[in-house]
Amino acid sequence: METSPENKPVIDVNAAMDMVDNEESLYMTLLDSFLNEMPFDCERLKTMISEKKFEDGAKYIHLVKGAARQIGAQRFALQAQSLEDILRRKVSDENLAQVTEDVISEYGLLKAEIQMLMEKGSLIS
Repeated sequence: METSPENKPVIDVNAAMDMVDNEESLYMTLLDSFLNEMPFDCERLKTMISEKKFEDGAKYIHLVKGAARQIGAQRFALQAQSLEDILRRKVSDENLAQVTEDVISEYGLLKAEIQMLMEKGSLIS
C-alpha cells in the first residue's frame, strides 16, 4: 500500500543519501543546486496555467519533479506528479487550481527544509 504524501517526510534524507552513496558533500551540492541554480518559479508556473499553456506547464513541473526526487523530496514529487497528470490532459480540470496551490505550498515547506539543512552545514546531528 502506497503511503499518502502527508505521511512522508518533507525530505527523506536517508533515501537521498542512498542515491548518492552517502556522499554528504555531493548531497549538499544537490540541495544548493535545487534552490539556487534551478529554483522553482511559482509565478512562471501560474502564468503558464493561466495562459492555458498546459504542455509547457507539464514539461516545467516534470523537470522540477525530477530534481526534487534526486534530493529525496518525494512528498513534493508526488504532488507535482498529480499536477503534471492534470496538465498533460490539456484541459482546465476542476482540481487544477487546488493542486497547483498544493504544489506551491509544499514547495514552500521544501525550500524551508533545504535552507535549514544547508544552514546546519552537516547532516550529522
